[in-house]
Order: sequence, then structure tokens, then C-alpha cells
Amino acid sequence: MPLSRGWYPDPSGDGERHHDGTRWTGVRRGVSAPVDTRFRPWSPPTRKPRRQWGTGLAVVAAIVVVGVVAVAGLTFDAGPAAPLTRSLGLGGSDRLLPVVEPGVTSQSYRFLQETDAGDPVTYDPCEPLLVEVNPEGGPADYLRFVLPALAEVQDASGLRLTYAGTSERTWDTQSQEQGSVLISFEKRLDSDRADAVGVGGSLVMTMDGAALPHYVSGAVALRQDWFVAASRRGETAQQQAVVMHELGHVLGLGHVDDPDQLMSAENDGQTAFGAGDLVGLALAGAGTCAG
Repeated sequence: MPLSRGWYPDPSGDGERHHDGTRWTGVRRGVSAPVDTRFRPWSPPTRKPRRQWGTGLAVVAAIVVVGVVAVAGLTFDAGPAAPLTRSLGLGGSDRLLPVVEPGVTSQSYRFLQETDAGDPVTYDPCEPLLVEVNPEGGPADYLRFVLPALAEVQDASGLRLTYAGTSERTWDTQSQEQGSVLISFEKRLDSDRADAVGVGGSLVMTMDGAALPHYVSGAVALRQDWFVAASRRGETAQQQAVVMHELGHVLGLGHVDDPDQLMSAENDGQTAFGAGDLVGLALAGAGTCAG
């Protein structure tokens, strides 16, 4: 039976391979590996918690977030690039939101992936990021921390993050459709650390080993028991901070050695983006359109 255009299990190896409706192409993809987020048991911090922008939130917690994103590559052989781009859903020519001017200066940010030209790999600012949530196993009040986290990241990046409702997909069945992001609550995370509370990552395409300019899709998995217990304790600010941190990874920010940033590998009270986070997110949202 002839195959239609799309992705299928690679008959010659692991992962998936693209078929153009006539023949197998040389385009392959794998599964993105996660960034994990870890925490130490809640305890009073050893120094006064930092507050920013007058939030008035006194946080008596210490969260350790570590991990390096590793993304699956798509290896391009000779073949028609334009039809493939269209088949992946790439397109659009006008930004949906203005480029963000962060209003602060800082060098406390780092990108996980860069092109050969030294530019950060970004999502397409001319297409919305459709964020779905699988609430199964999570706290009933998940929208109390997910929606504000989406709003904070959208305001800081200038990328349109649209809540697209609920989904039955899980971390294991996440979509690799262009511009989709899944947030799910999982019993066990794809991490070798027992204290991980979240994992996430984005998929990037490569050509001849070099990253192409745009991420394809992303996903965040949050540990069920930790978030349910945090809701019982009323720790919405901490839950939101973890989601914001993970979405920062999805958009391409890495960890920094600066405790004033939410993207710091170790957090002892930070619940809002710092100056470096804001500069990094603004740059992550200032990429070119894919069309």
C-alpha cells in the first residue's frame, strides 16, 4: 500500500523517517531528551529570601534545578527542502506580538542551542505556541499556576503562548507537530534522580550537524505527587516558578550561575524572572519567522 506524505517508523533504524509520498527521504528524527528539575526538601533558607518587583512573596523553600537539554537531531540528506518545510507546517511572515524591549541590562543568561552563525535557536514568532495540559494525576487547581506562568513567559519573550485546552497525550506520546507544547503530570519522570520534580525539552532540527533556526515542539512533565502536595500547602508561587523555569528551558534558556535569576541551577526563593532571564527571553523571542 503506498504511503502518504508524513513520518513513519524508520525501516532502517531507530526513530522516524520522512516519506514524501513517493519515496523515503533522508530526513530522520528521534525523541528529544529532557531537562530535569530537582528540589531539596522544603526547609527555611539559610539566608533571607530574595524578593523582586515588589511581589511581597516570602518563600521558605529551596529548589535545585539542574540539567542540560539534549535534543534529537533531524539529519538532512539531499532532497527538496521547500516541500519538506511546508509539510512540517513552517510558514508565516509577520510577528504575532511586538519584539520585547526588556528595559534592563544583564549578561546572566545562556542559550542551550545556537546556530552556526551564533544566533540562538528559537521558536517561530509568526506562529502561536499552542500549549495543552493533560491534567490527569495533577492538582485540581493546576490552572492557577499554569496560566500565570504562560502569561509571564509570553510577556517576557514576545512569543504568543496560547492555552489550547486539555489533552490526553502524555510525555511518552507528546506531539512533534510544529509549534506544540505539552504540559503533563506524570507519576514517574524521565530522569535518573529521585528528587526530580519536572522535566522538559524542545526538539530541534539539524542539517549536516548544524542546528536549524527554529525549534519544532516542546514538552514539560511535572511530578504528580510533588505538585499535588504543593497545592495542599498553598504553594502556588513555587509551583508557578517551576513551570516558568521549565518553559524557559522549552524556549531555549539554559542554567546560569547567578542566584538572582529564575534560570539559576539552584533556587532558594526566587519566584520571578530576574534581569538576565528577561534579557534572555526577549532574545529567545526575537527570532526570525520561518516563512
